[in-house]
Amino acid sequence: MAKTPEEGQRLIPYIQVGRLKRALPRLVERELAGGVVEAIDAATPWTMSIPDCGKAYFGLGRQKSYEVAYLVTNPSGD
Repeated sequence: MAKTPEEGQRLIPYIQVGRLKRALPRLVERELAGGVVEAIDAATPWTMSIPDCGKAYFGLGRQKSYEVAYLVTNPSGD
């Protein structure tokens, strides 16, 4: 299971596009490798908002989702 935000873990990667921030659920899936609450499949969008990602995969509210989000400079994960 994923560590809780209270333990200081940054759970939600995002990229900055101008002033728009988008979470990357594919990176979440790669990092948690099975610890995701809801399965990620072909219907999962490539990007979603940070609050949506936090709610869907970690059961977090809007504020906590932003608290555990972190900037990704290389979206491919390499």
